[in-house]
Amino acid sequence: MKSKITVLYQSQGAMTGAYFCTSTAGLSVCDDSPQSLMEEKFAASGMTLSYYFPLDPTSATYTTDLNNAMATISTADVDLLAIQDYQQICIDAIASARALDWTPNGLFFSVCDGDPEVQAAIGDALWYATASTIWSPEAVYQSGISGITNQEFVEEFEEEFQRDIHYLTASAFAGGEILVNVIEQQAAIDVSKVLDTTTLNYLVGNGSFSTILSPDNVSFASNHQVEVNWIQLQYTTAATTAVIDSSTITYPMPSWSDRAVASNDDGNGGTGGTTNNYYGDESKTQATDLVITAMVCFLGGVFMTTGLFMYVMPRMAKSMQNSRTEMITSTANVMGKDIGNEEL
Repeated sequence: MKSKITVLYQSQGAMTGAYFCTSTAGLSVCDDSPQSLMEEKFAASGMTLSYYFPLDPTSATYTTDLNNAMATISTADVDLLAIQDYQQICIDAIASARALDWTPNGLFFSVCDGDPEVQAAIGDALWYATASTIWSPEAVYQSGISGITNQEFVEEFEEEFQRDIHYLTASAFAGGEILVNVIEQQAAIDVSKVLDTTTLNYLVGNGSFSTILSPDNVSFASNHQVEVNWIQLQYTTAATTAVIDSSTITYPMPSWSDRAVASNDDGNGGTGGTTNNYYGDESKTQATDLVITAMVCFLGGVFMTTGLFMYVMPRMAKSMQNSRTEMITSTANVMGKDIGNEEL
C-alpha cells in the first residue's frame, strides 16, 4: 500500500519521516491513519516512519506535547514532515519549527494547506510544501457516464455560479454520476430495487466508473474510500501550485531564512502556476451553498449540488418512473462519505 507522495520523496533521497495528526475527539484523523498503517505506507515506499505523533489541540498539554515532538524530530533531522490536520496543528507546528530554526527537507500537508487562515499564519512556510488532490481543473478528459468534458464542467460551473471551482464540486458531481449509473443499472435488472441501499451499495462497491473526477476510472475499497490516482502538487509560492513528478519537485526545500518573494511576483504572492482556489477553504462555502440533499449510497459517499440537479434528477426519475420529489424524499436519509483529500 504505497503513498504516491512518499514514493516521490523517496525518489529524491528521503529516507525518514515524521507524522503529526489530529487526535481531538470527534475530529480525529489519527483514527483513520493509525500508526501501523502509516508505517506500512512509508515502508512500502522505501522510507521509514521514524515518529508518529497524535496531537490534540484542545488538550491542556497540547503546546508542550507539540514542542517536544518538534524538538525530537528536529534533533533527529527527519527528511519529511507530514501533517494531517484541519488547521491548528499546521499553524503551530510551523511556528515551533521556526522557533527551533529547523527546516525539514520535505513538508507535506493534508487538508489544512488550502485554509486561508493557515496560509496567512504560516506565510512563506507554505512555499515548497506538497499536497495531494484528487482532481485538477486543468486535466483533459471526458466523463464516460455523463459525456461532459472536464473543461466543459469547469466552464459551466464558473459561468453559472461566478466563483472558482475546486475538487469538492467535482467530487459531488462524480457522486451524482455514480448514483445515477447504479440506479440505471438496477432499473434494467429489477426496477423494484432501485432504492434498495444494499443493492446499490453492492453495485457501487463492485463497480468501476468513468466520472468527471478523474481520467482514470473510480472504484471503492472495502473501507468505502475512493480508489483513484492522486495528483501531486507543490506550492511554488503561498498562492500557487504546480503539478509535480520526480523530475520537477523541489527537494530539499530552501530553509526558512532563504525564502524571499520572487522578483516577478504577480501581485498575488505567485510567480505563475495554478492559483490554488479549487483546493482550498472555499470548499466550506461551496459545500454549504451547493448541497441540495445528502444522497447516495453508503459506499460512495456523495452529495448533490445545484449544478448537478438538472442532470441527475431527470435521469433518476426516468429510471424509476417516479417523481423528483419522491426520489429526494426517499433518499435524503442515506448518508455516506465525501470523495475528498488523500490521506498520506
